[in-house]
Amino acid sequence: MEKTYDIALLAQMTGLTDRTLRSDLKKGILNGTLLNGKWRFSPQQVQQFFDTPAVCARIKAKQDALIADFLKNAYIQSGAEQLTVLDWPQISPQKVQDILDYTLPLVNDPQYERPRFSFRYQNGRARMVLIGSQPALRRLCGALAFE
Repeated sequence: MEKTYDIALLAQMTGLTDRTLRSDLKKGILNGTLLNGKWRFSPQQVQQFFDTPAVCARIKAKQDALIADFLKNAYIQSGAEQLTVLDWPQISPQKVQDILDYTLPLVNDPQYERPRFSFRYQNGRARMVLIGSQPALRRLCGALAFE
């Protein structure tokens, strides 16, 4: 069975709200399949969504705001959280899928602290933004060291 994503996971990856994603579904910007009352998206549908210039711009704006908010508030948090930005300047869609298949279960593992997470992919380039405690980011970045 092919891997699929739900709205909650897509919202988590992009930083876009559930409501925005549902609006994109109505407008035809995002395509998916409604199964048992829940939207599911194939990797190809997610890729098409990421390839839409307006969507990529919105995701970039969300990531930029996440980074700016972190930097603005970093002195208040006195080191409680850290920011990591991972860039892949040339990466295949299959490698993106491998990274997401590996990263998303770690990000959503209930036995660990959940860092804030955003991912964008366009034109063979990917960026992942992670904000969280040092142990949480070390666990995720260590897992991604094979890249």
